[in-house]
Amino acid sequence: GLALHLPPLTVEDLADLADGPDFGVTAVMQPFVHSREDLDAVRQAMRQAGLENALLYAKVEDAAGLDALPGWIGGCDVVTAARGDLGANLGLEHVPAAQKRIAAECRRAGKPLLVVTELLGSMAERPVPTRAEASDICNAVWDGAAHLMLTNETAAGRYPLEAAAWLVKCAEAAGNA
Repeated sequence: GLALHLPPLTVEDLADLADGPDFGVTAVMQPFVHSREDLDAVRQAMRQAGLENALLYAKVEDAAGLDALPGWIGGCDVVTAARGDLGANLGLEHVPAAQKRIAAECRRAGKPLLVVTELLGSMAERPVPTRAEASDICNAVWDGAAHLMLTNETAAGRYPLEAAAWLVKCAEAAGNA
C-alpha cells in the first residue's frame, strides 16, 4: 500500500491544545505515531499551549508505528496499544502478537503501557463478561500493562458500572495471581 505521512497535528488539533489549560487537560493522546519527530512536534505544541506538564500518550495503530516503536518510545510518557486500529490495519489474528511486542518494548524502555479496545466488549450488551475477556484482561496485566481503558463499554454500553467493576476485579485477580 501507499505510505502517506501526514503532519502530526492539524489546525484543529492546535486549537484544541490551546483550549486545553482552560479545560484542565492533564493528558494528550497522539494517534498513529510513526516517529520521534511526530512526538517532538506534539510535545512542542503542548508546551506552546501551556500543557508542558500534561502527559503524552502515543498510540500504536499500524505496522509502521509498531516497527518504529523502539525509535520513538522515548518521546512519550505512555504507550497505547490501540487494538481496534491494530486489528483493522494488521488483521485481527496479528493483534495478540503485536500487543506482546508492544508490551515487551515498554518493559525494556521502562514506559507504562495502556491497553485499549474491547477489553469487555460483550458488556456493552451483557452484564457479565466472557471467560475470554477475563483472560484478555489478565494477560494484559501479566504482560505489564499499567493502564487498561474501557471505551464503548462505558461510553455507550448498557452496563457501564458493571463493566468498570469487572475490569477492576479481573485486573486485581491478575495482580494477585
